[in-house]
Amino acid sequence: KSDELEDFLKENAMRWKTSFTFVQLSEMLYVLKRLKYLEAGNEGILKRKFKDVIKIPLLVANESTDSNLGRNTLFELRLAAKCAFAGYKVNLMENHPDILLDTGNRKYAIECKRIYKPDTFLRNIKEAKDQLLENSLGKLARRGLIAVSVTRAFNSGGTKKLVGKTAQSVATSAGDELGNLYKTYETEINQILPYQIPGILLDFSDIAEVEMPYWVQQLLFAKLANNGSNRVLRDLDALTNCERQAIESSTIQ
Repeated sequence: KSDELEDFLKENAMRWKTSFTFVQLSEMLYVLKRLKYLEAGNEGILKRKFKDVIKIPLLVANESTDSNLGRNTLFELRLAAKCAFAGYKVNLMENHPDILLDTGNRKYAIECKRIYKPDTFLRNIKEAKDQLLENSLGKLARRGLIAVSVTRAFNSGGTKKLVGKTAQSVATSAGDELGNLYKTYETEINQILPYQIPGILLDFSDIAEVEMPYWVQQLLFAKLANNGSNRVLRDLDALTNCERQAIESSTIQ
């Protein structure tokens, strides 16, 4: 039960040998607590995806490209749960795209990627672009978004944590890291992505500490120079307002 898992995490936050276990359980709790918003039309695929999630290696050192399906799937579920909780219609997909999002104004096909190190960032952006153009956009009246989880790039060993005086300062630090990563590759990204893909979502989800360890996640929308980005900002506005909790922050810039 989600309540029991939440109590367990609070009681044992100081005992984890690695942050990896704490974070993945926190992410699973996040999805479970928002499951009622996500279930409609997704019942069958949710069961199949949860079977993949429970295969996540206990230690980050044991995760490889051959055993990362569970963590990749959990990232998809967490993003889908966030969107559904914000009031959008969400469909989880078996293949491509990973998520179909209906904001009421426009439909978006979302490809999700997790990177292991910064130098694979552009390669994953290109791969997601090709998948969107080949499978999801075409002549359909929808746009594409690329969601990239960058946590492993910042904390590959699973032993680091963000520390700050307040939860807001920690969230700000996480947002700054995401913004800096995007700025490093901004020129190349604008050259790579066509007008049908007006932006990318950068996600950070890891352990942090103010007075005690807790989980923080940060979602940043980086708009591109091509036309349509401002409309996407309006379409995704509910994501900036759906949750304001001490343990979580969500910003779109």
